[in-house]
Amino acid sequence: MKSLLSVLSVLVALFVTSHSAHAVVHYAVTRVFLVGGESQEATQELCHQGTPPALAVGVNWRHESDDTVIQLCQRRQRVEEIDSSDLVLQHIAVYDTPACPMSMELLFQVNEDRMVCFRRVTASEVLASGNYISDVWVSTQLNYNTDAVGWTTIPQSVQAPSKGLFRSFWNSMWQTSYHGAFISYQRPVVPIHKVRLLAGVNAGFLRTACFTRIGNQWEDTGAGYLDHLTRGTKSEFCIRRGASDANLPVLLEVATMRGPEECPDRFSQKETLDNDVRLCFRWGEASASESPIVGIYFESLAVGKKPQAVLSGGYQLVSSTSLNIGRRAVFMYAAWDVIDEVPIPAPLDRPPLVAKSVPGANGKTGNLTYKILQLSDLHYTGDSTTKCHDTPLKMKASPCNEALMTKYVNELLDLEKPDFVVFAGDNVQTYKTSLRQASMDAATAGVEARGIPYAMIYGNHDDQRGFTREMMVEMAMAKPHSYTQRGPEEVYGIGNYELNIKAPVDGPWGSAGSDVFRMYFLDSNAYPDHGALSDEDTKYDWIRPSQVAYYRQMSASHTDNQVPAIMFFHIPLPEYAMAVSTHTNGRYREYVQSSDVHSDLFATLVELDEVKATFAGHDHANEYCYKRESIQLCYGGGAGLGMAYGWKEVERRGRVIEWSVDSENKREIRSWKHVFEHWTERRDEQVLYTERE
Repeated sequence: MKSLLSVLSVLVALFVTSHSAHAVVHYAVTRVFLVGGESQEATQELCHQGTPPALAVGVNWRHESDDTVIQLCQRRQRVEEIDSSDLVLQHIAVYDTPACPMSMELLFQVNEDRMVCFRRVTASEVLASGNYISDVWVSTQLNYNTDAVGWTTIPQSVQAPSKGLFRSFWNSMWQTSYHGAFISYQRPVVPIHKVRLLAGVNAGFLRTACFTRIGNQWEDTGAGYLDHLTRGTKSEFCIRRGASDANLPVLLEVATMRGPEECPDRFSQKETLDNDVRLCFRWGEASASESPIVGIYFESLAVGKKPQAVLSGGYQLVSSTSLNIGRRAVFMYAAWDVIDEVPIPAPLDRPPLVAKSVPGANGKTGNLTYKILQLSDLHYTGDSTTKCHDTPLKMKASPCNEALMTKYVNELLDLEKPDFVVFAGDNVQTYKTSLRQASMDAATAGVEARGIPYAMIYGNHDDQRGFTREMMVEMAMAKPHSYTQRGPEEVYGIGNYELNIKAPVDGPWGSAGSDVFRMYFLDSNAYPDHGALSDEDTKYDWIRPSQVAYYRQMSASHTDNQVPAIMFFHIPLPEYAMAVSTHTNGRYREYVQSSDVHSDLFATLVELDEVKATFAGHDHANEYCYKRESIQLCYGGGAGLGMAYGWKEVERRGRVIEWSVDSENKREIRSWKHVFEHWTERRDEQVLYTERE
C-alpha cells in the first residue's frame, strides 16, 4: 500500500508542475457488471444490492419497447483507499466482431457481431500513468455527452435489438444513428509524455496492442487503425500519459503532412506512415500561455464522409485529410487541457449576506446559523384569479387560485423567517406581455415586503412567449432585496453565479467577515435549439461545458478558504433518476425529466468535493433527497398553485435548508419540508451533511 501511495504522490506532483487546469481525479472504477430486471427502479436496486454495493450508471441497454431492462453498474473507490494489488478498470470498448480480444473480458453481447468488452489490471500498474477509468456513464445520445476534457464517448451503440420482427423494423426506420445507448468513460486529465507508432500489428489484436505489447501504462487511441500495406497487418498509435519523472517534456502540438512536405523544424519527432503521411509532434514545457495535449483520438469513418470539427470530450480535428489508405478513412483529433478563464463579475452593490450568531451558554462561544427557503415551480402568471390546474384533494382552503399560492408563500415566510429565499426556476409563466412585470412582482412581493434577501434561477417555462431571461434578470436585479445576478456573458446561460455568507463575529470559523458558507447557482437552460444542434433529440437542455468550467473557476478562487457549499439549478441532472430506496429520503413519485444529454457537472462536483448538496425543481411531485457518492441530490418539491401542474394526491410544499457551524468549527447542513395547511409539521427532516460525530 505504501508503494502505491508514493506512486500517487508522484502523479499529483507531476500534474501540479505540468499544468493546473483540472484537479486530479480521486476515484477509480474497480468493478463493472450488468443487471436485468422488469423496470429501471428494480435494476438500480439490484446494482446497490451487490457485494460490495455499486451504482447504476445511465440508461437501459434494451429498447424502451422491450419488457426487460438491462443496466450497467459500477463501483468506484477513492484511489487513496485502493490497495496496490486491487484491480481497476483500464479499458472498455465495443468491437464489431463475434468475440472479445484475448486480453479483454466479455461484458455484454449486443448481437452476433457486436461485443462490449472490458479489461481490469492491478492498480500498481496504471494509477501513476493515468491509464485507468475513473467514471462511466451510458446515455441515449451520441453527441454532446460529458463534453469535457478527459471524457470519451464510444460511437457504437450498445442497445440490444428489439424483440420481434415488427419492433426491429420500426426502430430501424425511425431511430436515428445518434440515438441508442452510448458508453462514455472518463480518465484523469494528465499530459501526454510519450507517443509511439506500432507497425505490423496483427488485425486480430483488435486495438489492444498498445497495452498488450508495450505495457499497461500505454493507451490505444480510439477506433481508427492506420492500415498497413502488408496484408493482414495494421499500424496502431499509442500514447503514454504521466511518468515517474515530472521533468519530462509534454506534448504541445501535433500536425500532419502529406507528400514531399516535411514537418517544420519546431517538431522534434515525426512518424511516417506507408502512404507518405507524416505525423509531427512538438514537445516542451506547458505554461500559462501554452496548454499540454492530454488526449489523442483516431476516428474511423466511411470513405467520403466528412469528419466533425469537434468530438465530445474536447477533441479537436487536427487535419481534414484522412491518414488511412484502407477502406476506412481515419482522422486524428487532439484534446488540450485548456482553461478559458472569464472575468468574475464584481460583487453586487448590496449589503453582505451574514450568518446569524447564536450565543453559547455561560459566555462560551456559540454557533452560527443560516436558513434558506427554496421555492420551486410557482408559475406566477401575474393574474391572481388564475385557477388551479390540479387542486390537491386534501386541501381545505378555497378557491384554489394564484392568490391562494401567494397566501401560502407568505405563511411559509412568516413561519420559518428564513435568512434567504431561493426561487428555483419556473417562477413565472406569463401569457400576456402586459402581465410580465406583474408576474415578477407577484413572485417577489412577499420577500420584498419583509426585507428578506433572495436570488432567482430560471427554468424551462419562465422565458416562454418572448419573455426572455435577459428581461427577467434585469427586472430581478433592479429589486431592492434581490441578490440575483446575470453572470458572465462569456458563459452559456443566464444566472451562473455564487453568493458567499460571511461570519458576523470572530470565532473558530475565522475572523468576522470571512466566508463561512457558499451557494452556487447555475442555469440549467430550457429547450435546446434543435435547428442549430441537429444531431440530438433530447427534449430538455443541459448544463453546458462553459458553465461547468466556470463553476471550476469560481471554486478554484476559494482554494484558501474552502467551505462546504450547496448548489441550485432547475432541471435535475440525470443522476437524480438513479435513486435507490436505502439512500433516499422523501417521495420519488414521477419520472425524472432531465436532459438526455449527460453533462460533466456531477463528476466535477464529486471530484472537487466542495458542494455537499444540490437542489432542483422541475418535477413537481418529486420531493426526495438521494445521496449518491458524496453528494445529496435534492428536489425542492412543487410549491405552485394556479398555473403549476401537480398531482391531486400531492400537497404543495417548500424546502428549508439550514446551515450551521458550532464552537468546534464543525459544519452541518439540515433540511426539512413544510406542506400547505400542515404548518406545525416538519416533513422528512434529515441531516444532509455533517462534520459532527
